[in-house]
Amino acid sequence: MKKILFISLLVLAFGCGETKSKPSIKENAIKREETKKDFSNLTPDKLHKHILAHFELEEYKTGKEKLTSLMTKHPELIDSLDLNQLKRNFDAKLEELQKKVEELAAVERKKKLPKEILYKISENKDDEGIVTYKAKTSPKFETNECFYIYYTKNQKGKLNLFLKMRYVSTADWLNIKNVIVTVDNLDYTIEGEFLKKETKGKKKYKTELLITQINSPEKMKIIKAISNGTDIACLYVSDASYKKRELSTLQKEAFADVLNAYLYMGGKDYK
Repeated sequence: MKKILFISLLVLAFGCGETKSKPSIKENAIKREETKKDFSNLTPDKLHKHILAHFELEEYKTGKEKLTSLMTKHPELIDSLDLNQLKRNFDAKLEELQKKVEELAAVERKKKLPKEILYKISENKDDEGIVTYKAKTSPKFETNECFYIYYTKNQKGKLNLFLKMRYVSTADWLNIKNVIVTVDNLDYTIEGEFLKKETKGKKKYKTELLITQINSPEKMKIIKAISNGTDIACLYVSDASYKKRELSTLQKEAFADVLNAYLYMGGKDYK
C-alpha cells in the first residue's frame, strides 16, 4: 500500500445528479490509462542528481515528478538518500506556489461581474425550501461517476458548500477507504465513509458515494487547489486496490465556477 501513495496522481469527467436513467459506464466515465513519463534511461544516481538540480532551479513540478518515479521504482533508496525529506521540501515549495496562485485568483474573483459569476450556475429548490446550486455542466445521471462541488441555501439564507464524489462499477465493489487528490504533483487526502448502494434493474450498478461538507480551512484549501490547478487526478484507494480518475478542463472550470458563486453570494471562506 505504501507504494500506492507514491504513484504520480490525478478527478474526472464525471458529475452526478439524481435523474433515474441508466446509461452505460462507458458513456459516463472517462477511464484513461495512467500516463507516466519514462525516466528509465536514467540510472537512479543520475535521476537523483536531476531531482536536486530541479530543486535548485526552482523547477518544482518537474523535480517532484522525477522524485515520485525514483521513490516508486527504487524504494530501497528512500532511507539512504533521505528521499522523504526531499519530498517534504518539494511539497513545501509546491504549496507556496499554490498559495500564490490562489491569491491571484482571489484578486481576479473580485473583478468579475455578477453576470459572469452566476450565469454558469443552475439552481433547484426542493419541497423543504432548500435551494441547491451547481454547475450547469454537471451530468444528470445517478449512475454517473462524479467529483464536483455544489452549495445549498436554506430558508434562513445560510450557505453550505459540499464536495460530492461517486465511484461506479458493474463488476465488484472497490470498498473505498480514502481518496488521494493530486493537484500539480501535490497530494491531498480526503477521508469519509462511502455509502454503498446497488441499483435495481437488468444491469446492476455498484455505487460508492461520499458527500462531505467543506467546513474547515483544510478542506477549503483542497477545493481552491483543484479550482486553480492544471494537472489534477483522483485516486480511490481501498485496502487491496485503487482506481485512478483524471479531472478534465471542463470539470476544473466547474469547480472554479461554483466556488466563485459560493463566495460571491456570501459563503464562508474558511481561510
